[in-house]
Amino acid sequence: MTKRWAVAIIAVLLVAAPAAASVITQNFLLADVTTDTACFVKAAGTDASSFGNPAQDPYADVDLTSTIVSADTNVTLLQETVTVTGYEGDRVTYTDVVRYQNNCDYDISLRLVVEDDPAGNGAFAAADWADKSLSIYLSKATGVGGDFGNAAEWDTTPIVIAKGDAAATSAATGSVTVAAGSAVQSAFVIEVDQQGAGFASTSGILRYTAEATAVP
Repeated sequence: MTKRWAVAIIAVLLVAAPAAASVITQNFLLADVTTDTACFVKAAGTDASSFGNPAQDPYADVDLTSTIVSADTNVTLLQETVTVTGYEGDRVTYTDVVRYQNNCDYDISLRLVVEDDPAGNGAFAAADWADKSLSIYLSKATGVGGDFGNAAEWDTTPIVIAKGDAAATSAATGSVTVAAGSAVQSAFVIEVDQQGAGFASTSGILRYTAEATAVP
């Protein structure tokens, strides 16, 4: 399984005689870890490219260059940042914010999972979601351009952060298959309370991971 950041897990086998014995046998291994360009990547969808100017209304943007530093290894990892705008008293649906592109020569199974990031930042804070909710969907249609009104083209299990949630109502999407050389898109559905005069919402921060597993 591949998360958006690459993780190498190296197991070294130690075979030992019983504790009371005086002979210890060690079997030595050499790990040769190579690096390459990732074949599973993210890209900005049409909503982000069409409405990526902060002065625009609506506003959606995907920053593909933002990074974090792993708290355990001090390695710099990509953590793309998605920015979308919701509106007081409205439901806003962005149907093509982030695209998940499979440039590998094999199919992958993809899902999105709410979790703390490797830098140690929490997935989200309940206070951020006191007046709003967010659902994130994955498309199932081959390629992009899926019709959000067609339920058959979308996974029916979204990530859901409901208003006031201290823990995610739904912490993961279902899994969708992304064929080699193809892509799927993600949709964001935002609802914001109607509050009237003095409305001043805070930004809602959510950290989540795209998990890609090779299909046998």
